[in-house]
Amino acid sequence: MASYAVDQAEGLRRMLERPKPRLFTFLSVLPAVDKQSMLFNLGASLREVASHVLLLDTSGGANDFYNKLLRPRMATLLDVARQERTLDDVIQSLPQGIGLALLSRQDQPEALREHAARIAAVFESLAAQADIVMFNGVLDANDAFP
Repeated sequence: MASYAVDQAEGLRRMLERPKPRLFTFLSVLPAVDKQSMLFNLGASLREVASHVLLLDTSGGANDFYNKLLRPRMATLLDVARQERTLDDVIQSLPQGIGLALLSRQDQPEALREHAARIAAVFESLAAQADIVMFNGVLDANDAFP
């Protein structure tokens, strides 16, 4: 016979446990501005079923769209991994009701590799705050993700 105390504790742990975030990666042949607009609109739609939606851009933020949209000194995951900024500086709130975070400001494959373990830890902390995380995936010259 199963112990009632153990079953009750397990049920309580399941009720109090925060669900793991759902992660989606998006690749597209659309121009960068069209893809980003589509992701912003999708994120806004997902806000109806999730309280916190985060878009993580891995494109390096090198295009003019981000430079016009964001504060010039917005922190990136790489900045936090280098201990130049704090995690609180990473998420930029967008008018669509979603958060935006950048992996890095420019294409910096060597810096990303050098700080990969720290970036992963920063990402885990960031993802724990979100219900849904959408990646604006961009492949590099070797068809690999950053």
